[in-house]
Amino acid sequence: MTDGRYPTALAAPSQQDPQAIQAAIDWVHGQLKPGQQVLVWTPNRPALMEHPDLVVFARAHTSMTQKTRSNVRWSGGPMLAGWPDTDALDELAEDRRVSALCVIPHGTLDEVAAWAARTGAVRLGTAGSLPEVATLDPVVERGLEALTGMVNHANNLAGALDKRDAVNVLMTLHHGGYPLDSAAVHSWVLAHGWPARGARRLREMCDKLAAGRTLRAGAPSILGRDVLQQWQQSATLR
Repeated sequence: MTDGRYPTALAAPSQQDPQAIQAAIDWVHGQLKPGQQVLVWTPNRPALMEHPDLVVFARAHTSMTQKTRSNVRWSGGPMLAGWPDTDALDELAEDRRVSALCVIPHGTLDEVAAWAARTGAVRLGTAGSLPEVATLDPVVERGLEALTGMVNHANNLAGALDKRDAVNVLMTLHHGGYPLDSAAVHSWVLAHGWPARGARRLREMCDKLAAGRTLRAGAPSILGRDVLQQWQQSATLR
């Protein structure tokens, strides 16, 4: 599934391809439209300063790091994100000012694979094929669809009732014997409109289940006793 909100591109890991940064710069420059500003993002300033070509490009435009993000004024346009982790990339990708996004990954494509697959990112230079992202059982998808319609996404699963619903949906699926791959769940909910922070909290819940920990809802479930059977029946009809 691709979200198609704006063009996206994935460069090769810069450690593997010396031309990766220039390929990313060229692509971002090609996406720039009148009245827009290019933004170069890196996790910290040392990461930027290690790459002279990127330093020159950043100085000609606007740059920021994870720490300075809230202090940098940027009116919007194409973004070049250098070496973001999964959480940083998710938050950058949902910024409404972004009109195009190119990512330079770390040494492997693992952290950006779900994002690249979800957005249909163009591969630049020697960027190879993406690692496979685990798929979800259709019954799990029906459960996540139900949860998507239940929670207030503005709360990012921080509210007591939203947490209750998330825990109860996940526990229902878990007790039913359905695997909850955290990366696949995370990718699915992002593709279905969840904000980055809420998706991250749901992924963390799945990680806890995978580690053998128990999730506590803090309030009685509002799910019907036969809800799993309903999801199973719905899954067979699609």
